[in-house]
Amino acid sequence: MPEKRNISRDAETDRCIQLANGLFILAEKELSAFMSAVDKLFGAEQARQSTLDWIEELEVMDWPSGESIPNWRQATLGASARLVTLTSGFGAGGPFRRTHKKTNVSDEQEIHE
Repeated sequence: MPEKRNISRDAETDRCIQLANGLFILAEKELSAFMSAVDKLFGAEQARQSTLDWIEELEVMDWPSGESIPNWRQATLGASARLVTLTSGFGAGGPFRRTHKKTNVSDEQEIHE
């Protein structure tokens, strides 16, 4: 009887290993595509930094339970947002930070001029 128990434990371990390997392959494909795009658009140095950003985003993302597949795009979107902030020159507030408050019609015209 102890032998059967070891066999089922080994089968469970094998299933977990196969699941983890599949997840690593999907994560690697997502990171590789992101890294290639950043390298092509911004160069090798920015691609290296964006890869580190992607890994940091991966560390803080919400992980699904059980055998659900994590949404790797969440890490890509987070790293992309960092890239936009860094390369656009808008600083920590990002490109959508409002710097001028409209108070009346003449202010609105001033913004669009």
